[in-house]
Amino acid sequence: MNLTHLKSKLFRLIGGLSVAGVMLAGAVATPSGTALAQTATPPARVGQQVRDERLERVYQREQAWLTTQQQNLDKMNQIVSRVQAYIIAQQGRGKDVSALQAALTTFQQQIATAQSSHNTAATVLSNHADFDANGKVTDPNLARQTLLDGRQALRAAHQIMRQAVVDLHRAIRTWREANGLTARPAATPDK
Repeated sequence: MNLTHLKSKLFRLIGGLSVAGVMLAGAVATPSGTALAQTATPPARVGQQVRDERLERVYQREQAWLTTQQQNLDKMNQIVSRVQAYIIAQQGRGKDVSALQAALTTFQQQIATAQSSHNTAATVLSNHADFDANGKVTDPNLARQTLLDGRQALRAAHQIMRQAVVDLHRAIRTWREANGLTARPAATPDK
């Protein structure tokens, strides 16, 4: 699998996560709903039960996001290995790879920063005193705050990862152009 194909897959994956994050933000920010008609004695627990169920669904989505994001961080570490192999190959061909090495070092630092934000999200979501062991809400106010804190850390990690990929891709493209290694268009047949 070539680097361009891998980067394309990574961009699509990160883009998908962006959409999921926006949808998650919309779900948490959506009002719990209003009654269409007033009853003489509205049941107090029904509204709370609906909010609790919504919080539980969001909690499950953030747990899924956490898992997917860790997989993406693992893939980014695989990219580091591939780019390092590319740098070694180009260095063996006598190319000056200092710009590539600097870009890779920056990329690795960005991965570490993203991993730190991701770990914060993992800690927030795993220390959930406001959800029981089955993911059921025990304290709605604390549960909402947990979800907000978890989402904030997940989003921060996501944004760092996305920027890291963009920066590395740009650096590699710039280096390839500077070294005459750009892809040439296929020859078109004469008519």
